[in-house]
Amino acid sequence: MAGIPIKRRLERFYKHCEDVDEVFAICECVDGHVYYNPIDGRGEREKMLSQQFYMEYEWIQE
Repeated sequence: MAGIPIKRRLERFYKHCEDVDEVFAICECVDGHVYYNPIDGRGEREKMLSQQFYMEYEWIQE
């Protein structure tokens, strides 16, 4: 993510549509990826193609 221009800041929690995994989405960048951190402590920052991310995860609105 370093050096890649940010298209949109997300800064919110998302839940996977098929299981209970939750992530904290940081931003969507011009490279076509959403960057996020798993909140289960199993890893560091990850990325996924934006279209795939929005199909697999839904925003947790509180």
